[in-house]
Amino acid sequence: MKRAILILGDIFCFYFSLFFGLFLRHFKVDFNLFYSHLFPFSVLLFFFLLIFYIFDLYQFFPQKEFLSKAFLPFLICFFISLFLFYFFYPIFKISPKTNLFLFFSIFISLLFFWRKIFYFIFSKAFLKKVFFAGNNKEIQQLKFFLQENPALGFQICEIDENPEIIVFDKKSFPWKDYLKKDVLLFTLDEFYEKIFKRIPVNLISEEWFLKVKKKNLEDKLKRIFDFVLSLVLIILFFPFWILIPLLIFFEDGRPIFYLQDRVGKDNKVFKLIKFRSMRKDAEEKGPQWAKLKDERVTKVGKILRKLHLDEIPQLFNVLKGEISLVGPRAERPEFVQILNEKIPYYELRHIIKPGITGWAQINFGYARSVEDSLTKFEYDLYYIKNRSLFLDFKIILKTLGIWFKQF
Repeated sequence: MKRAILILGDIFCFYFSLFFGLFLRHFKVDFNLFYSHLFPFSVLLFFFLLIFYIFDLYQFFPQKEFLSKAFLPFLICFFISLFLFYFFYPIFKISPKTNLFLFFSIFISLLFFWRKIFYFIFSKAFLKKVFFAGNNKEIQQLKFFLQENPALGFQICEIDENPEIIVFDKKSFPWKDYLKKDVLLFTLDEFYEKIFKRIPVNLISEEWFLKVKKKNLEDKLKRIFDFVLSLVLIILFFPFWILIPLLIFFEDGRPIFYLQDRVGKDNKVFKLIKFRSMRKDAEEKGPQWAKLKDERVTKVGKILRKLHLDEIPQLFNVLKGEISLVGPRAERPEFVQILNEKIPYYELRHIIKPGITGWAQINFGYARSVEDSLTKFEYDLYYIKNRSLFLDFKIILKTLGIWFKQF
């Protein structure tokens, strides 16, 4: 509901900025002029909302972060506006210059004040009282996060302050006593999943996996989507098939591609193909965790990794059906063996296909230790439980946002 209000407020700011910009330009209220701009700017609005979504401007982060987060999205929107009005002039019949400048000036200012008002209201009012029964690590994380992000709409309280929500551990709280009361009951793992979009491993049991539904129809549709889109991307990335091999060859010679064993669905090992981004002798001492500033990475490799261009050849793995465009990251057998021993239920992440991008990849990034892998696995569990074509589309959009941020 809050997110819908936020989006509707943005839409109002958008159209009001257009109307007021035209008024300032001509110093009169001309509805015919406004209507002539309505269709092209409505097309522009679609791209604005899409870009805002990709760059997480509809997440409830502190207001002080808005300007820093909004700069790049606004810049992209500005160039999209120039592109649309220049190339689609025969359709739109307008080519605004001063009007576009006035619109952006008003819209940015208005949006900033609207967001300020929104966060103030929802940080002070309409808060739901939530009581946490217990004091373990996960509860401490939740309390800290909710206090740091009041716009989420929760106020921490005690049991005698008439809470609207009770979050409890099934083992230690008499939750049955509250079934008939006007209060929402959440188990700790359910509320943790709701807030953090990941599922804590130490709060679930093997029975949890029995609740994970098989989605045969969606999996078949996803396979068709994977095949078609990967084929299209292979064609669109044609220039990179020439440029990247040349850059790798001139810096460090052959081989151009790097084939590596990875674990796929049902623990089947396959050969993952990537553009080589490390020195030829990078693994003389055996498999190693990726490091933050890895000296084994070549100069070209640093660029490829930063822009994730080294992963383009994985599209052929998608065509073969070994991986999907979206899913958990495919790990090496050597690391999987270690992680199976260190992380409970880790082997069960292989009940679905791995992917080039995924929920864990966009929320956490590279894993450089067992602890990092544990956190990523918790995001993988969220994806395994909630996977859908809509979530896949959302992940692909977020991946685009991350890619743009690398520049």
